Amino acid sequence: MVLCGGKFVGGFMKKVSIVSVFLTITFFANVVSGNQECIKGLTKTDMCAKARQLSDQIATILPMKMSQNMSWESVAAVGTTIQAHIRLSYGKKHLEETYKKAGLPLSYAKQAIQKSATSTCEENTPTRAFVNLGGSFRYVYSFIDGERFTTAVVTSCK
Repeated sequence: MVLCGGKFVGGFMKKVSIVSVFLTITFFANVVSGNQECIKGLTKTDMCAKARQLSDQIATILPMKMSQNMSWESVAAVGTTIQAHIRLSYGKKHLEETYKKAGLPLSYAKQAIQKSATSTCEENTPTRAFVNLGGSFRYVYSFIDGERFTTAVVTSCK
């Protein structure tokens, strides 16, 4: 391109201006639509802000040993979802062998984890209130070596 009198020849500056306007409109459209995802229910509660607030409160007590074989390592707000990272104190091979000896499929372990996730919905808890307002919880379970085992999601309390 040739610079001539402070302007690029060939309409380059005009193209840059059009692209800039397009990117600005796209950015603000995404911000507005993202904000709409956060506002839930008749109360118009900003659930993204509530997720950040609740995850910040939970983070103050982490890591937390949940049992001999499990610890809650971290938590993060992702939009209207609170994502919890749970670490198992053993590897996949150990779990597979344990279930094989018991004559049970590994899917039973995943079902048990999903069922235990419903404790999020215990009566009179902030977590139940959060879910009832439109938030959700995602529990990500990993083995001791970091390999992901399963994910349990709670989107409603019944």
